[in-house]
Amino acid sequence: DTFGFPLDLTRTICEERGISVDEKGFETHMEKQREESRKHWKGTGDQVLAAEWYQLSDQLKKAGKLPEFVGYEHLEATGETLAVIPSQAEDGSLLTLAVFSKTPFYGESGGQTGDRGRVRSEKGDFEGEVLDVQRPVPELIVAHLKPKRGILKVGDRVVQTVESDTRALTARNHTATHMLQWALRSVLGNHVKQAGSLVTPELLRFDFSHRIRGFLSHLLWGASIFEKRGDHQNDRLSKCLLSLRFDGLF
Repeated sequence: DTFGFPLDLTRTICEERGISVDEKGFETHMEKQREESRKHWKGTGDQVLAAEWYQLSDQLKKAGKLPEFVGYEHLEATGETLAVIPSQAEDGSLLTLAVFSKTPFYGESGGQTGDRGRVRSEKGDFEGEVLDVQRPVPELIVAHLKPKRGILKVGDRVVQTVESDTRALTARNHTATHMLQWALRSVLGNHVKQAGSLVTPELLRFDFSHRIRGFLSHLLWGASIFEKRGDHQNDRLSKCLLSLRFDGLF
């Protein structure tokens, strides 16, 4: 859990190697971690809200209703509304935070921003725009909705549709971070380590560690390799180099 590696994949890999997994022990330690997290999330405002997310996560888990993410296979899915929490955007407008039993929406994780899209009830009495998707606690996927029509209620069955163009741009930038890491390691050496990243539909940021002199000339060499392997139709590389110039690196 510390490194975000799912239990089911751990189980599969261990089974292939003839190793058993102590799932009962895993759950015991996970519960201890949740308790520690609750202690650190006591306070006001967003901190209280985070504690409430942990409480909701526990309630849904006991009921066997934790959200199922199906976004790798589908860009549209129908699910039951499990929770609805009124909220407010930074500009003061009304937001609805919602959790669905099955969702195609990717929640922000590992530097990659959440999906955007649309939600409508099967009855046709609610419609909302998905502005963002977050994972406030590991087992919840929370859609941030701007209501367009009607009121969303717990129990409503809804059709959720991912904004495919935005997802494609985000996926493209996500792939570019892996390509950039490959190019940097190819030029600078295997000691280069990723130190963070930000992946959105509009841009990518790749943080890495490197201690050897002559970095900038090597960077440009790596950029040329990246460009040859990448998509000549997109200008993300030139934007990346331009941002370096603005930062005064060369």
